[in-house]
Amino acid sequence: LALSELDKGLQINPNDRQHLLKKAQLYRTMGQHQKALIELDRVIKFDPSDNFCLYTKALIYRDLGQHDKGIK
Repeated sequence: LALSELDKGLQINPNDRQHLLKKAQLYRTMGQHQKALIELDRVIKFDPSDNFCLYTKALIYRDLGQHDKGIK
């Protein structure tokens, strides 16, 4: 249900930072790390210095045991 609501919001504004972040966090909570990374990359595409997204990506890479990717 939450994903479908976020998707509805993203249909209206595909680049809505808050919706993309919430979707990424939801995917991370569900263990769908690759999908979370895709959503975070969508935000970073528009704001490469978004520290929250970069930090969240680092946490996901840590969760996946890919520490080297987390520091890039």
